[in-house]
Amino acid sequence: MPKVSVVIPIYGVEKYIERCARSLFEQSLDDIEFVFMDDCSPDKSVIILKRVIEEYTQRLQEKHHHIKIETMGKNSGQAVVRHYAMQFCTGEYVIHCDSDDWVEETTYEAMYNKAKETDADVVVCDYVMTDAESMRSRIKGCHAIDINGFIESCLYQKDSWAVWNKMFKREAYKNIVYPVGAMGEDLVMTLQLLLNSKKLACTNAVYYYFINTDSITRKRTVEGCLKRYRQMYDNSQIVYDVVRDHKLTSEMSEALLSLRHHVANLLLPLVWKHQYRKEWLSLYSGVKMQFLFSRKIKIEYKIKFLLTLLGVYPRKCFRILS
Repeated sequence: MPKVSVVIPIYGVEKYIERCARSLFEQSLDDIEFVFMDDCSPDKSVIILKRVIEEYTQRLQEKHHHIKIETMGKNSGQAVVRHYAMQFCTGEYVIHCDSDDWVEETTYEAMYNKAKETDADVVVCDYVMTDAESMRSRIKGCHAIDINGFIESCLYQKDSWAVWNKMFKREAYKNIVYPVGAMGEDLVMTLQLLLNSKKLACTNAVYYYFINTDSITRKRTVEGCLKRYRQMYDNSQIVYDVVRDHKLTSEMSEALLSLRHHVANLLLPLVWKHQYRKEWLSLYSGVKMQFLFSRKIKIEYKIKFLLTLLGVYPRKCFRILS
């Protein structure tokens, strides 16, 4: 059984897949299984990947690195791809890597060793936000000491809920309800994986998250705002359904208010229109005062909420709040 399975979705990344693949094949940890999932990519991503694999043939054999390239029957999106990929994972631990990102060469070894040393079900590493030319910031991956604290921290967005800096035991993936869209998909997975885990560990190893300033997802359009909002709303409903079956601490229940606010914030660029303001208000039905008096929700969130509730928030500022 491989020590770690790494899942890498591929779609439209011909500019970046070589950088990602090289960082993976240079990993110092031996006995890794790389599961590349081709989501019917329309470009040369897979061709480039296979060229890099051929170049690394000897090293892959020496390090006992195993490679699988699986192709989806149709373009399905990252959430579905990650779900489908799990049937091909045989490692003791599983982690995900986005194909436009890259990993420091000792990261997976540090995470795996930390897991074995501490008998952890999940290990979280630090990450760097970068445009590939300059390091924007290095961010500590975990500010909690246990699973419940980390769930709360993720819901408050004090820690990232991304799956790419979290190595879980493969058993944690049992009975997972997978997300329905891209926005918030990592939260849906991470929350359930954490609920299926018992022990948390952290390491200062590094994952590099690429900030693509040309990404179409950064363009602010009505259609884009609505799409992100609808996807996040649907995935947040999965989160609420999942946590309903667990006994939550009062702190975690309060943290769910922060998630509700995060969903609502995606509508702020449009809230000056009557139909969207009405929908925005409905998200806070029954919890308006509870949100305002919450102890841990940031004061700037409360101010934005209160001003928008009163209908006096400057219209020109909505565009920067989604």
